[in-house]
Amino acid sequence: MSPLNGFPAEMNLTGLAMLRLANGCNVELFQTSPTVQEHSANPGQPGINHFSLYTDDIHKTAANMRLHGAQMFDGPSDCFAQEEGKGNQTWFGMTPFGILIELISLPAGVRYDEEATEQRWIPEG
Repeated sequence: MSPLNGFPAEMNLTGLAMLRLANGCNVELFQTSPTVQEHSANPGQPGINHFSLYTDDIHKTAANMRLHGAQMFDGPSDCFAQEEGKGNQTWFGMTPFGILIELISLPAGVRYDEEATEQRWIPEG
């Protein structure tokens, strides 16, 4: 995953939870092991260091991020699992101030597990 999102190669994702905030945004929480300290801002460190932003035009948004000094990683990448679908893509960039931003576009929508009781909030275009 390192070329896609800058995660340090030695970091393992050991837990993941997606929290829905009423009719608003989602908060995705990662548990990693080991905690990585030798890199400046990265998702292996405690604290808020990653945001996911929905966009209708992932290429235009990435270009705007670059204009403002962000380093865009390899991408865009096709989504997988529940987010897989025609045109569904994600693209990671690191801001000059050390926050990882994940751009995501889901024109085909999201598939939900049968036991899901809520659906992800996606802003209307």
